[in-house]
Amino acid sequence: MTENEKRHNFRLTRDDLNGLKKIALQEHKNFFKRNRKSKKLSKAYTSKLFCIALCQGAAIHYIDHKNGIKDFDVWLFYKKDDKVNFPDRSKKSIENGYRKIRIDFIKRSIPSHYFLKNKRPDAVLLKFFSDRDPKRKNILKKAIIGLYPKSIFDTKIWINPEIFKRS
Repeated sequence: MTENEKRHNFRLTRDDLNGLKKIALQEHKNFFKRNRKSKKLSKAYTSKLFCIALCQGAAIHYIDHKNGIKDFDVWLFYKKDDKVNFPDRSKKSIENGYRKIRIDFIKRSIPSHYFLKNKRPDAVLLKFFSDRDPKRKNILKKAIIGLYPKSIFDTKIWINPEIFKRS
């Protein structure tokens, strides 16, 4: 195992989730500051953040306390504006992020039709990621834990049942 693959095994707590949420909300603000040239983007999306989630391996570690943490994959989801395109899968990394572990912020817009029948952020995410597009299903290989809004904080939005069959 190389240094880059080192896994951290401390126990993640609700306080850690809260810390990641605060950093992610700051990244949300910083994203629009970095993209000042696009006033349309800022105007269209600043108020459309509807969900932040911890995903992949760190989310599994939060549940099982065994997986270890290589990095934090924190996704920020926006309700898509029909007139202004969002740079989907926009990514920003902080090398010495939370607890000196890299944080990868991935941003994604979700088309508005996913909100017609679903008002809860967790339901919107599950519908979006379980749809037909095979690229979207990658996120469902591990787990998704809600960070924001408050209504889904610490909610286990998705846990791949195959993960725990192997244990």
